Amino acid sequence: MIAPTININSHLSSKLVYLLTLIGLFLSCNQKAKKQMDYDKTETVGVQLKKVCLEQPFSIGKVNNIEIFEGGFSGLTYIPNSENEFLTISDRGPNLEYKVDSIGAEIKIFAFPNYHPKIFKLKLTGDDLVILDTLIIKNFDGNPLVGLPLPNLSNQAKEIAWENTNGKLLENHPNGIDAEAIGIDKDGNYWISDEYQTSLWKIDSKTGMVLQKFTPQTTFLENEFTYAIPKVFQFRKPNRGFESVSITESGHVWSILQSPAWYPNKEAVKDGRLIRMLQINPKTKEITTYLYEHDQEDGIRQKDWKIGDMTAISNTEFLTIEHASHGTKRFMRIYKVDVSEATKISTNQQFNNQTPEELLNTKNAQGNGVKLAKKTLVMDLSKNGFIAMHDKPEGITMLNDSTLVVVNDNDYAIEFNPDQTSIINNNIKSCLYLYTLPKSIHRY
Repeated sequence: MIAPTININSHLSSKLVYLLTLIGLFLSCNQKAKKQMDYDKTETVGVQLKKVCLEQPFSIGKVNNIEIFEGGFSGLTYIPNSENEFLTISDRGPNLEYKVDSIGAEIKIFAFPNYHPKIFKLKLTGDDLVILDTLIIKNFDGNPLVGLPLPNLSNQAKEIAWENTNGKLLENHPNGIDAEAIGIDKDGNYWISDEYQTSLWKIDSKTGMVLQKFTPQTTFLENEFTYAIPKVFQFRKPNRGFESVSITESGHVWSILQSPAWYPNKEAVKDGRLIRMLQINPKTKEITTYLYEHDQEDGIRQKDWKIGDMTAISNTEFLTIEHASHGTKRFMRIYKVDVSEATKISTNQQFNNQTPEELLNTKNAQGNGVKLAKKTLVMDLSKNGFIAMHDKPEGITMLNDSTLVVVNDNDYAIEFNPDQTSIINNNIKSCLYLYTLPKSIHRY
């Protein structure tokens, strides 16, 4: 359970803090309600929006008398030939970042250390969104996976897991996963991405068991069903591994790092905007990588940029979500990405003794003969009804060739109260945003 650790100096000051917290929550809720009323406003000519939220999520349990519900939806895919049914996936479970400057590492408070990440089947019926089914993800040995950090990760900044704010340490878990995206292949198997290992997993859709895994972490090449991908993916920025996955008609599995890799190191790429795209042929195990450049915007720092998800619209074209926030600034855009003319980057390829990441941007890449994936803006979510408090658009899929669907990660609708002594519920819902475009996505 989450236990308060900061002592209030007196009974009066405790009451005052509590009163101020209630006032803050009241004002926040009013502001959020006003924002939600504006959800259907769109600025792109011809775009129509419908937003439907999950009103009755399943309960996970209680922490300090606060009931916490399923959410944290990261990734989205339409189930082919179904009637408005989708798959989404929960990440590592209800957790909160806890700032302890003296520790020198990122602290995560896990409200439910034994939480099992799940695949959810959602159904959209009119104005209702419901959960039809859940599937717990299991490792090769049949044991359910948990959300705790993994041991023995190389070249990645350490995350420390606590059970509560008193500093009760949780041990790293060999079955830990931070699942972030989901797709379906032609055989009906699920593919998910993992942020801890920066890995891609093939999952049996009936049992939830792992069938194959592709990872850059040699310590996790545990059996004949695990395969290596380039070591560069070990160098992902902390908590910025694979946030996306998509399967093309040809059967290739794709993903993009969430942010530029720290390769060869953080200092060398501090101004970099080039992100690796990965293509895997699951049958031949052939690996190909390409380069993608994220945007830049005044008032938003390089470190704030993230790729939310991707979905294939052909064998060489995808939709991606780029998002970033800093202070009051929000940036959330959907791009059509074409790799048909992009340069294939081999595993250890360098350019004038520089890694691809050290090229930093498109201009330098082109100067070294490297063509990046081509990007075309489809829509700015922040100007088309995606409300500000849903600042993590982490799933995208196509319902048909002119309707795209986006889901927000609500982080289980929890946060710390202002003095970080207890968890509160912020009432942010998990919602699907259905955007009907004025033309086929292929014409963008």
